[in-house]
Amino acid sequence: VNMEASGLITSKERNAMYFRACVIEVLNEQTFMNRFGYFNE
Repeated sequence: VNMEASGLITSKERNAMYFRACVIEVLNEQTFMNRFGYFNE
């Protein structure tokens, strides 16, 4: 039971980390484009 519970927790954490990574990539891309916009201006 403990191993199954830890397995469910790790899968949930894995999904959460993947979701956060996607969100962070989008936010970083936006800030990167904003900085490039400042440089282009």
